Amino acid sequence: MLKKVLTACLVLLLAFSVLTVIPENTQARVRTIGDDNYLSKEIVFTEGEKLHISLEVDVIDGPNVDIYVMDEMNFNDFKYDNPYNYISKLSREGTSYWQAEGNISQHDTYYFVIDNTDRGEASPPWHVDRSVTVDYQFEEDIWYDSDNDGHYDRNDAYPDDPDRWEESSGISEFIGSTLCWVLFVILVVGTVLFVLFLVIQKQKGGPPAQPSAGKYGQGEQSSGEGTTSGKEDDW
Repeated sequence: MLKKVLTACLVLLLAFSVLTVIPENTQARVRTIGDDNYLSKEIVFTEGEKLHISLEVDVIDGPNVDIYVMDEMNFNDFKYDNPYNYISKLSREGTSYWQAEGNISQHDTYYFVIDNTDRGEASPPWHVDRSVTVDYQFEEDIWYDSDNDGHYDRNDAYPDDPDRWEESSGISEFIGSTLCWVLFVILVVGTVLFVLFLVIQKQKGGPPAQPSAGKYGQGEQSSGEGTTSGKEDDW
């Protein structure tokens, strides 16, 4: 029974630790984009001081792709095959791998696009299978500055942050929070294991040892004129 309880506790704690270190606003997946098609994700940015975007795209199989981050107006132009612009620091054309990170301050609706059409530089070859399989990760955060001191972090956790603090990309906060959760899980697991160890040791101990018979024989003791049958003492 104790082994089952111990196993269940360990499974729950490991599941909790995994869930707490993966940001909920991160998307990571493998997708296949068909011939002359594209993949898009909408990002609504209507409040907060900055929209922080982090992305990574890796082509597993197929031709190069165009990777864009663009506002709504340019995305509509892209959809209808009109001339369009994109945010260059977050975008790359004709590539099999791209990783970028940056901030946007202009409120708007934005789109993350993986393009497998002939609209951009990476025009897929017409004489072969033009579908492409990509492994991508995309993360978005809206940063706030509640005290208007010009400094931001992903949760605005420091309302009175001093001027010496520099603007953070959010990576240090993520590492710090992850480390805290790992230490917390280790502490909880260690405590549970220690308590279970004490319980198991107590059960293995059994009742205390009985006193051995004295020199007067089994259960008999001297009582002056004769011998009487002895009674066990309460321990």
